[in-house]
Amino acid sequence: ELLIDGKEDPDWELAKYKLISDLRPQATLPKTKNGIWTSKEKFSLTENSIYRHAAGITGLSKLNAPFFNLAKTLYRHGKETAEKMYGAEGFVCHSSTDIWGDAAPSGKDLNNYSPLGALAIARAAVEHYEYSLDKKQLKKSFKTLKSACYFFMNYLVPADEKKHLILTPSFAENKICERSEKDSAAVKEIFALTLRAMKYLGKSTDTFAFALTEAGKKLIVSEDADFSVEEENIPLENFDGWLCNAKDSVLKCRMKGDRIELTLLDSVPAQWKNGSLKKVQLMGY
Repeated sequence: ELLIDGKEDPDWELAKYKLISDLRPQATLPKTKNGIWTSKEKFSLTENSIYRHAAGITGLSKLNAPFFNLAKTLYRHGKETAEKMYGAEGFVCHSSTDIWGDAAPSGKDLNNYSPLGALAIARAAVEHYEYSLDKKQLKKSFKTLKSACYFFMNYLVPADEKKHLILTPSFAENKICERSEKDSAAVKEIFALTLRAMKYLGKSTDTFAFALTEAGKKLIVSEDADFSVEEENIPLENFDGWLCNAKDSVLKCRMKGDRIELTLLDSVPAQWKNGSLKKVQLMGY
């Protein structure tokens, strides 16, 4: 509930209503950018995750169920893709999928050939737990995260006299190159999110955690640059954008190690004289 000068903001309420309508728990597919699935449309695993984030902040984490249903299908297909396309163990999916949970790349856009779709699933699984404390769902998702890590540990190539590991070839920024620090950052984040999930599940001391930590150390990312995978923002004139961009303009909630970092009303319109924010969800509560 967002009150501005004592009145409910209609854009905020409408955006939440649309989110509930598009992501209702009984839905079989997650929300797309235009709200409609077709047999020809691909679902971007990167840009659509902003809806998942909005569901967490507004205390509607149960609405993530359709995404996890799709992830379950992706996992089944992705194990076959890893074996047949890459000759590697584990699970892999690419940057977009369809209504059947296709894990293989397709189309002319080279970005679709990046095997980093598992990052969206890892972010979804860990963030869902941090908002909802739903350990049952995290346990279900963990096999996917662990299998994705197995894939990269098999598929990464030693470089620089075996001092480092690289993902090659790289399809970053719609071009093919030997290596990309952005790709390394994405793989490193998958490893880190999996280790975080293991900590929440009480598995942080087993041998797999040690192997994952050591592999992550060999993924080199420049310290003076941010190569994290960015999520596409939706223009604020769109009602969906009002809600999804609220994570930056109204409320930020991030896990920083063992503490929660909260920023409230970091950037608000000048016409807001006073107001209040209620019924929002913080991570870990």
